Amino acid sequence: AIAKVAEENRDDTQALDLLVHALNDSVADVRSEAAAVLGNLKYQPAIPALIKLLEHSEGETRKSAALSLMKIGDLDSLVPLQTALERESDLGVKKAIALGIALLQKQTASD
Repeated sequence: AIAKVAEENRDDTQALDLLVHALNDSVADVRSEAAAVLGNLKYQPAIPALIKLLEHSEGETRKSAALSLMKIGDLDSLVPLQTALERESDLGVKKAIALGIALLQKQTASD
């Protein structure tokens, strides 16, 4: 519900802040959904929290964080993504991180 409000009212910082807070939820689906919405909205203030999630114990959370960082497109995320790729052991998560890196590098080349 909060995600829907945030998507419909992109200037509602309270809803966006609730989504950033939801990145720390104990339920993996909540974290993943919050990360996806923040990425779709390209919400830059979420970047530090998303970078922190690259170290989460659950693979789906790390994958969601990487894809969200890719969608936000901030080049400062490149180094944390590269670091995460080096330590990642889950193949599916590794592919998501590599995709994020490739798209950010492509963006750098076109800038």
